[in-house]
Amino acid sequence: MRNYLRILFSFIFLTFVTSTVLFSQNVNVKFDQLILSENFDSVNTYWPMLADADNLFIVQDGEMIMNRKAKKSPYAVLGGFGEQDNLFRLVSSLKLDKASGDKSIVGLMFMTQSDGKGGFIVEFNKKQEYRIKQIAGSQYRYMSGDDRKQGWTKSDDLKDMSHFNLIEISAANRFYDLYINNEYQQSFTNSTYESGKMGVIIGPSTQARIDFFYLFTSSTYTPPAPNYNAATANIPAPPISNANNDDVVKLTETIIALKKKNNKLSSENEDLRRKYTALESDDKERAESHDYFKQQVKVMQAKNKKLKYSNDSLKRANTQLMRYKEIVDTGGNQDLVISLSETVKSLKTRNSDLAKQNQTLNQNISKLQNQVRDYKAGRKPSEKDQVKSSPNKNNSNNEQQGFTLPSDGD
Repeated sequence: MRNYLRILFSFIFLTFVTSTVLFSQNVNVKFDQLILSENFDSVNTYWPMLADADNLFIVQDGEMIMNRKAKKSPYAVLGGFGEQDNLFRLVSSLKLDKASGDKSIVGLMFMTQSDGKGGFIVEFNKKQEYRIKQIAGSQYRYMSGDDRKQGWTKSDDLKDMSHFNLIEISAANRFYDLYINNEYQQSFTNSTYESGKMGVIIGPSTQARIDFFYLFTSSTYTPPAPNYNAATANIPAPPISNANNDDVVKLTETIIALKKKNNKLSSENEDLRRKYTALESDDKERAESHDYFKQQVKVMQAKNKKLKYSNDSLKRANTQLMRYKEIVDTGGNQDLVISLSETVKSLKTRNSDLAKQNQTLNQNISKLQNQVRDYKAGRKPSEKDQVKSSPNKNNSNNEQQGFTLPSDGD
């Protein structure tokens, strides 16, 4: 029993020491050297192009388009530009185009081991949630949220579907900071890995895009030996050589800002197109409603005209009966007088009822005319003035660069 408790305590202590979640920025390094600038303007050896039954990865129109057709497990693609130590700044812009299920995600991988059994992942889903997790063999260890929610954390800084999200990871001295759309989210520290590869991940039944992928390091970087081989060496790739790295970094930051602004304008353009389509639909609906109300006014006007004719006929009949009553009164036939008087009374009652109906119809016509004016002016009619009937009453109820990763919860 003592040995069991000692082992359990050692495991908990080791986990706490090697991996700790933090909630304040810990990386305060100036990343002034550009290692990689990938704008997906053309096909290169950094990223594999795939076209099979499970995946379609292509470079087109300045983006890497990813379509994971397999329905059960996520897929990872590692960049073919060597490994990087834990002194870096990774900036990328990603968008979810289509998410068919709860496991649909897109994200970035960093410090990924060559065998795919270790490393970190930052990913987000269609619910505007993100999570950070560590690959631990065939399982995951969550670095964000809690295990009950499988590490998912809600973030108001994440944009919804079909909008690009800027993901930034800064690392130094085994501390890692996460930013989403330039807003700090959280930090964690982990001493498991000395170096690793960068890449992207896409969930099952998911379509996504990457706009760019930039990697920076610091001027404190020490260049490797002359016989450096980025394909096999377990050391970071050298930064891009330039006489003035500050200019390169400034230019890259400008490109990032412009791409972010372009993505924002594109999103706003899509929103405006949706609003315009909705307004066109509303205009069509108002026009249909206007035609319907106009027809109803005509129907009620016709009914009102008939009622006026009936009312006039009753008045004439009433006048004739009154004359007949006077004739009978002079003849002394009291029974006939009583009978005709009752008829007159009945006709007067009916006449009064028809007059009330006539008044009600006139009020309804006035309401309908007001509704037509409201629809023309774009105003919604009040609840009490809305038409209760509808023209349509039919209601229906009806080692490699790419590899498969384990699913969460498997």
